[in-house]
Formats: sequence, C-alpha cells, structure tokens
Amino acid sequence: MQESWQLGRLRKMNKKRLSALLAACNTMKRADNSSLDPEVSSLVYDSRDVGPGSMFFAIPGAHTDGHRFIATALEKGAAAVVFQTKDEFVSRLIQDGIPDDFPRDIQLPHPVFIAAESSRQALSRCSAAFHDYPHRDLTVIGITGTDGKSSTVAFLHQLLNDLGIPAGFISTVAMQTGTETRNNMLRQSTPEAPDIHRLLAEMRANGKQAAVVESTSHGLSRKTSRLLDLEYDGAIFTNISHEHLEFHGSFPQYLSDKTNLFRQLKDSQPDASNTSVAVINLEDPNFSYIARAAAERSARICAFISSQSGDWPRTEARKDLDLADILFAAHPVEHLSDGNRFSLRVVEKSAWSGQPAGKSLKQLIDQTEALEMHLPIPGGFNIDNVLGCTALLSELLSVPVREIAGAAAGLKGVKGRMVPLFHGQPFTAIVDYAHTPGSFTKVFPLFRESCRGRLIAVFGSAGERDTAKRPIQGAIAAEYADILVITDEDPRLEDSMDIIRDISRGARESGHAVEIHEIADRRSAISAAFSMAGEGDTVVMLGKGHEGSIITAAGKQAWDEESVARDCLEQMGYTRQK
Repeated sequence: MQESWQLGRLRKMNKKRLSALLAACNTMKRADNSSLDPEVSSLVYDSRDVGPGSMFFAIPGAHTDGHRFIATALEKGAAAVVFQTKDEFVSRLIQDGIPDDFPRDIQLPHPVFIAAESSRQALSRCSAAFHDYPHRDLTVIGITGTDGKSSTVAFLHQLLNDLGIPAGFISTVAMQTGTETRNNMLRQSTPEAPDIHRLLAEMRANGKQAAVVESTSHGLSRKTSRLLDLEYDGAIFTNISHEHLEFHGSFPQYLSDKTNLFRQLKDSQPDASNTSVAVINLEDPNFSYIARAAAERSARICAFISSQSGDWPRTEARKDLDLADILFAAHPVEHLSDGNRFSLRVVEKSAWSGQPAGKSLKQLIDQTEALEMHLPIPGGFNIDNVLGCTALLSELLSVPVREIAGAAAGLKGVKGRMVPLFHGQPFTAIVDYAHTPGSFTKVFPLFRESCRGRLIAVFGSAGERDTAKRPIQGAIAAEYADILVITDEDPRLEDSMDIIRDISRGARESGHAVEIHEIADRRSAISAAFSMAGEGDTVVMLGKGHEGSIITAAGKQAWDEESVARDCLEQMGYTRQK
C-alpha cells in the first residue's frame, strides 16, 4: 500500500514548465515566436498517448514517421510539439508556420512548437530533466553484451538485496521498482527514454539505493538515444558476437554502440572517493577496445575469466591484462548436474605487473588464496555471469568477497533460461533463450556433453533482423545436434519458410550429418520433437525463453514456451512431477 501511495504521489507531482525543459536541453529552441510557458504533465512519443498537457516528440521510425501525427497530437490537446528540423515532412512547418491541413479550432493555451536537431536526443534530455535526474540519487549499474545480460541483471539484483542493499532492476525479462516484480511486456529490452527515467524515479521514490539496468546495443546507440542521458557508476561487459547487424550496419559499429555504456561511466577524478568501475570479460577479444574506453573515464578496470585448463584462452589475453587493475578468476571449475562449483581467485595487478608475458593463468593464480564458491544454477557460462557480479560488488561497493560467495549459494535461475521440464518422460526437455551464434556456441557443447542419446534442437531465427546469422546458427546446431526441428521464432512480416530455409542451408552446408525437419508452427514443432524423442534423448527448445509472444504478420500472438511444452508433454500422457 505504501508503494502505491508513493508512486501515485510521484506521478501527480511530475509536472514541469516548458521553459525549464528548454533550459535543460540546449539543442531545442522555439520555432513559433511564442512566449507561452505551458505546464507539461507528460512526455509522449506516441500520438495515441497524447492528452492535455502532453509534450509530443515527433520521432522518425522504422515503419512510420511521428511527424505525420503532429496534427493528431494537436487535436488531443498537446501543450507542446517537438519536431526534428532535418525531417522533410516538417519543411513546410519551418518555412510557412502551421500548415493549412492542421486543425484551426485549437483553443488556448496554444501548442508551442519546438525545433530540435534530433527529436530522440531531445526526448532523452527532457526525460532526465522531467524526472529530476533520478540516476544521480542511485548507484546505477549497466549490463551489456550479446548474451548473458538478463541473467547477470537477475543475479546482481538478487545479490544486492541479499547483501542488504535495496535495489531495483530493468531487464528484457522483467522489472522491479518497488516490492513487486512484473514481467517486461514491452518486447523492448531497453525502454524508451521517458520510461527509463520514470522507472528510475519510481525506484528512488520507493527507497532503492541501486538500479541494475540491462543496457542493450539498441538502447545505447545514438540512433535511439534511449540511454543517452543516463550516467553509470558501474558497468559489466559479458561478451559480444554476431547479432543485430541489420540495425547497426556493421560489427565495428555494433561494438562501438555497446561500448557507449563505458563511455557513459561517471568520470572519476583522481582525488574522488567514489571511482566508477568497469568489469570486462578477459576472454572476449574486444577486451582492450572496451578497457581503453573505460580508462578514458578514469574507471577502475576489473577483468574476469573462468578457465579449467589454466591456460590463456587467446594469444592477446595476457597482454590485454596489463590494461586491468585487478583480475577475478574461476579456477578450477567443476560442472555439476545441479549447478557449478569453482575456486574464486582475486589477483591484484602487482602479481602480473612486470612478469613475463608468457606466464600462464595457472602460474599467476597459484600463489593466490582460493575461495570455494557454489552456484546452484547449471551452465558453465553462468560462472562468468556471477564472476562479473562478484567483481562489481567487490570493487564498486566494497562488499567482502566472502560475503558475496555466501549470497551466491542462494541464487535462483531466470525464467526461460535453462529450465528443465519434469513430467516423467523418458527423455530430457529443456527451455532456454539462446538465440545468437555466440549463445549457441556456449549452450550446445553443454547439451551434447550431458546428453546420453540423441540431441534434438527446436529453434528458429527472428524475421526482419540480422539475416546473416541464420545460416551460422544452423551450422553451429548441426555440429552438435542429431536432429534439427527448425521453426518460427518471430517471423514478423517475413515469410516463415524463407527464414527456415536460410537456417537449413547453413546446417546442410556445414557438412555435418544431421536430420532436418522444417515446421513453421512452433507448437507443432515442439510436439514433433517430443514425438521423435526416445529414452536418453534430450530435446532443447531455444530462442523464446521468457518471451510472452510470437510476432507475426498478423501481430503479436500470445506465447509461453514453457507452458506450451508442458501442455505437449501432458497430451502425450506424461504428468508433471512435483
């Protein structure tokens, strides 16, 4: 009840004069010589949400242009309209004032027209100002990477609260600003700027001290500017692989956009008591690129790595380590049926500074005290996720590593990630969100290693997204699986079979002997895979995980992968095990 009162009060009080927002965003200026200073009660980028007092931001989109809805915004009582000066649609507005086809019966207070070089950047800056810069009152931690973001967000959020630090979070899967966790139904990992700053303001109003924000490449890109005006105290980079190139245009641009997270770390002055912290996966070949961006913010750079052999995973890793201030290593590692056990080693820079470049990880850490940790969640990649959290908590918030290890033993998994289904069936069934080439290279070896019989994989690839990754996914799956059931993921406006054939081509051209079935309907694909499975086989359903819909040409179709899979098992006569 207290939480609801606080949030209601927050929304009621959230009003700003237009002049205050203009002062906060110096890239905007009045375009109509008006001296009016209306009160703004909401920031809106969708004309359907406009109401009296709204400030409407006309944003060019992938499928439509918000400038075409300015008239609608005016009719619905917008107090101000922000348009983009470089947009062709508004050239008449700049040259001739209000066009003839705009409504003429608008009553005072008359909407004020605001010109901006980028309406998206203006939206970001105004959003931060409208909510009184909530990030300044929170310890904000950003998580980025191609894979592992949502799991790392979930783990870090759990650890913060278990260690007595009230925290909220925003992720692809869910979000929490008060006491209740709610599903993220936006199908947008990083919400638009007004939603980001509103959610952070809710956290502040509810007494949170920290905020964990899944920071995607889309959100960090200057194209969207969703996170442009968010400063971070800490940042974790999990990894990067082939993904979203249809949006970014190239891998270097994709990497650069992700690295914006580290460029937005709070600048740590030499005499500052609160230094920002960058936590980076040393196993990723882009470690040095990201570390140098963090160094420009004078951040403390933490490297992390997990290794069973003790050898460096790549040639440049030992050299790259010289860019770090401290190393968190997991060695040795033991994968268990119900989780992972490993020895945590914290290595100070003095241990490798000036040492021979060929010195192995094992040699480097042998003199370091080992702290045994148990992670009750399967998947070796989750060791990396927890290592990143451990480094961040230790270095940013000065939490003793032993306390973190104790809290990690109680971590819970994330919806749609490595979820086993027990219905008494003679085969193993697992639901996971893996949907990129990078995640495939991590999960398929695990599935293959634990599978006693045939490995059957059900998966697809997104429509209207990175088309180049489709055959790559097919090739990786064919290397490890015995049977592929290729199906819909989110076809959107693309033909399902075109996507499926792209994946199949990669599987066939890989040269691996694999049986391929092409079944567009996902429920039918899952049912078919279960029908093929026999004793000792493993069926993995990849790509949907936690998501609550499948996006088709007809719109969003409700979907719950776990529930559908359980229903298919029950229709086969298997009963859910308690």
